[in-house]
Amino acid sequence: MASSNAFQGQLYCEKHSLLTCVVCLHSINSVKDGFIPLPEPGSRIPCSEQAHSVEPVFGSFKATAEIRGFHDGLSPEDRKKYMTDLSEPQDGSDFGSHFHRCHRCGLDYLLMGGKKSHPSHVTPNGDRYILVAVEPFEFSRSLNRISCSANFLFSDSHARSNINAAFKCSPKVDSGSVQWNLDNAELEALVQLLHYVEDDLIPYRKRIVEKYVYTNSEYFAGQAWRFQLLVYTPLNRELLEFLSQAHRLKYNVKRKAFVERNSLGLVTKQYPATEERRHQTVCFLSMIRRLASLGIRVYWQHTPPKPRYIAAKERFMHDPHNISDFREIAGVLVPNHDQGILEEEDLQDLYNYNSPDNPLDHEDYDLVRRESPALRGANSFEELYQED
Repeated sequence: MASSNAFQGQLYCEKHSLLTCVVCLHSINSVKDGFIPLPEPGSRIPCSEQAHSVEPVFGSFKATAEIRGFHDGLSPEDRKKYMTDLSEPQDGSDFGSHFHRCHRCGLDYLLMGGKKSHPSHVTPNGDRYILVAVEPFEFSRSLNRISCSANFLFSDSHARSNINAAFKCSPKVDSGSVQWNLDNAELEALVQLLHYVEDDLIPYRKRIVEKYVYTNSEYFAGQAWRFQLLVYTPLNRELLEFLSQAHRLKYNVKRKAFVERNSLGLVTKQYPATEERRHQTVCFLSMIRRLASLGIRVYWQHTPPKPRYIAAKERFMHDPHNISDFREIAGVLVPNHDQGILEEEDLQDLYNYNSPDNPLDHEDYDLVRRESPALRGANSFEELYQED
């Protein structure tokens, strides 16, 4: 590396005296000939946005020993041996205490043994995790649509957070039961949350970081704002479990269901899906893949229903107008005991009419951003994270 005299800038971060510091968002690098580019955006070492892409995850978050830093002191041999163990060592505290509210960001982050370092907020594994709670607070029906109004809570400090939002999402009513359609409305709210993350949260996080990051590396600058997303939702647990595995299922036209097969081609389980549910499932998985291509993994955590959520559903159910003209269909998860070999022409890929690289738009939905008085009275994350 060229000498510091040849570089008219600050080589090391002031607090830790490191050339690259993920806490201070400071990284100064040299190119092959030893030249150290300046940290201004126009002089940075170039890097393709594709370099930030990650493999999507479909499922819940596990607070592994790696994330919590328990393996940092192991020898290379032991680290390789024990890093395959995803069990979480106990440290005498519950998971709900491992988040912190940043009043400067207006966001809630997972802490997991790290320091409250604004704006990096990294955990011991070098990643940062932003928490969001989806809280439905009203269900309604108009014509051929059922609406779900939901808060997206990125912080419990509502007075200080300007990123919290509320949306009214109104997918079409389909041939399912009333509960099926209510689940559809909630699922659409989750899809809208993922759009909101891309359209609003990502630019918001970028604006926060750009005032602090000091680097001549485009890759480091891009990683400085990226995060993992932990979503807490009271969505039907069976539906949430289906969504976590829908990416590996095929759609059977005759059965009108997503099917799971064994190695012999026999159906072991089937998941009924109306056309509306199928469309929403494609939108959901497409947005998870879309965010992964931007370097953001999305994890899901089921939370017990809260009183406001339960009351909202009860109000909907007690209105005769709302529950008319629905029929009961099979549940979300149906073991198929009448197994048989499936003909290939009866199977369709989940994305057979839309590319997963190009998420579906929402032109078929009614969507309204709401001013929600419920935001200030929403549940805290201490209450949200409860084992049920």
